[in-house]
Amino acid sequence: MSLEIESALRALLARSSDCVWRRDRAGYSQCWASDGEWHILGEVVRGREAIVSRWVELMAPFEKVWQLSHNVVFGFDRDQPAARVYLEETLVPAGAPVNFLKGIYHDSYRLEDGAWRFARRHIDIGYLGPADFSGRWFPMIDHGPAPHDPDPSRLSTPSMAEAYG
Repeated sequence: MSLEIESALRALLARSSDCVWRRDRAGYSQCWASDGEWHILGEVVRGREAIVSRWVELMAPFEKVWQLSHNVVFGFDRDQPAARVYLEETLVPAGAPVNFLKGIYHDSYRLEDGAWRFARRHIDIGYLGPADFSGRWFPMIDHGPAPHDPDPSRLSTPSMAEAYG
């Protein structure tokens, strides 16, 4: 992968996290391919508009969400730029204790209208709960070497019911 492509993909990850923090619906929309797929909490959301609508719903309970993407491993998976992205979020719900989320995104990207966008994001959440790690730990499959996603057809874990009851 060229440094130019890797740099553009890193900028996409940063832009996406910035949009999450600022709740920038228009900016977040531009991070996604028109026919993108978001695998989150046991569901698959297809298409940019549906993804943004679902994102707004998932963000609604939180006053703030601080999102960090790190330990990114880029490469190619099935001849498409891909990455494994380690994700941490600080979730600040209205009138409730702060929670932390730790997960792994399996991403694929597409150049669309001159900009790199998410073609597919699949998150597996490993932890959700207080900073002292007394919250819920969820089982994770062996992902193997990055950036490969061992089974792109599987549902993201945990489901909404498993994560939030």
